[in-house]
Amino acid sequence: MIRITNTITQKRKKILKQTAGFYGRGHTCRLVAKEKYIKALEYNYISRRTKKRDARANWISQITNTIKLYTNNTLNYSSFIHKLNQHQIQLNRKMLSQLAISEPKTIVSIISTLNLQ
Repeated sequence: MIRITNTITQKRKKILKQTAGFYGRGHTCRLVAKEKYIKALEYNYISRRTKKRDARANWISQITNTIKLYTNNTLNYSSFIHKLNQHQIQLNRKMLSQLAISEPKTIVSIISTLNLQ
């Protein structure tokens, strides 16, 4: 006779363990739980990308607000980044936003060096 193992039960328990806390039959019924688990993985994949996108948008808005504050709206974000690239200043947007929050005098000095040259 063929020996039958517990693989089906193990698979069911694995899926139900992953979906513990889901709403409705999503944590008790195996077929619904499997569908909801796959959908949750898709949402998780999408959210990892949108988190990065939102963080970059926040950095850009912080840089923009700081530039406009210290230049009296004479310099905008795109021209600021263009001048940084022209003068070969290698600062990424995350570092610029952190400087804008913690050390605004540094941003002012960067702006003055860009305008002087």
